[in-house]
Amino acid sequence: MKVLLWDIDGTLLNTDRAGLYAWMEAAEEIHGTPLDASLLRFAGMTDPLIADITVDRLMNRAGDEGIAPRLLARYAELLPSWLPRRGNGFVQPNVLATLEALADEPGYEHALLTGNLEIGGRLKLAHYDLLDYFVWGAFADGVPVRRDIARLARAEAERRHGLEVELFVIGDTPHDIDCGRAVGARTIAVATGGASFDELERHDPWWLLEELPDPTEFIDRLDRQAS
Repeated sequence: MKVLLWDIDGTLLNTDRAGLYAWMEAAEEIHGTPLDASLLRFAGMTDPLIADITVDRLMNRAGDEGIAPRLLARYAELLPSWLPRRGNGFVQPNVLATLEALADEPGYEHALLTGNLEIGGRLKLAHYDLLDYFVWGAFADGVPVRRDIARLARAEAERRHGLEVELFVIGDTPHDIDCGRAVGARTIAVATGGASFDELERHDPWWLLEELPDPTEFIDRLDRQAS
C-alpha cells in the first residue's frame, strides 16, 4: 500500500491568508491591543508552535501558560468566518484531478500530515470541498514538533497496512521534507507555497516540482519509485 501524506496549506490549497487573519484577530482580542503580524512566519510551522511564538514574541507574555490554549481555541472559533471572507483562495493546480484519480485506485490511500489543528485542517479542506478524499490524518493537536506528527502518521499507516507500507510526504516547505525523511518516507516537494524551488532544492527531496504535475505523470512516477 502506498500512503500519500499530504500537507494542507500551500500544498493542497491556498486560503488567501484566512488563517493568518483569524489568528491575528484572536491574538489581538486576547492581548487587547494591535500586534505586528510581520513578526510571524507561518509556513511549515505547527499551530501549537505558532501559538507559543505569538505569546512570546508578539505579546511579550512568555511564561503565561494559559494564553496559548486560549489563542488556539479562539482561532478555531474564528476561522470559519474568515475562510469565505478571503475571496481569492484556491485549490492548487492538479490537486483535485490527482485526488480524484487515486481515490479509488487499489494500492493507494490519501491521508494528511499537517501542522494544523485537526479542527482547523478539516475546516479548510471542507471549505474547498476536499475533505472527503482523505481517509485519516495526523494533526498538531498537542504535538508542536512536526517530526513527532510524522511519527504518529507512520504509526497509524503501519497499524492500518503493516510494516511494509510505503509512505510519500507531499509538502511545500523544508519542514515537510525534514519530517518525511525522519520517518523514512519519500518526499515530494512542490514550490506552490511557503518556499521557493531553489530553497526546496537545497533540502534534497526525492522529487522536486514547481507544482503538482498531471495525474498520469504523478502516478507513473510513484509506481516506478525511481530513486
